[in-house]
Amino acid sequence: MNDNNKKLKETTNPVGSILFGWLDHRHSTRIIIGTLSVSCFVLLLVDFVYHRHGHFMIEEVPGFFALYGFLMFSLIILGATTLRYFVKRREDYYGTKAVDSDMTENKK
Repeated sequence: MNDNNKKLKETTNPVGSILFGWLDHRHSTRIIIGTLSVSCFVLLLVDFVYHRHGHFMIEEVPGFFALYGFLMFSLIILGATTLRYFVKRREDYYGTKAVDSDMTENKK
């Protein structure tokens, strides 16, 4: 019976490995980025065909939301990079009081 359990464990995969096992492949990053790029490009092309009724005139310009989203995302990244300059602390800022510090005090 022990051999049967061993064979069963070797032949069955958990659900996570069945669903996400393809992410372990060598080119999975290229597949994800390529799929996202193609879908964004197709949606941008569809924006030229589909007529939208916006509240403001600028919302009716084809590709406005794609450009606006890209600009705002870029500004958020730029702002976070700038903010990091002001908020950054030394690695040993908390000293021995840090949760992950190597040095622990002996408590009596």
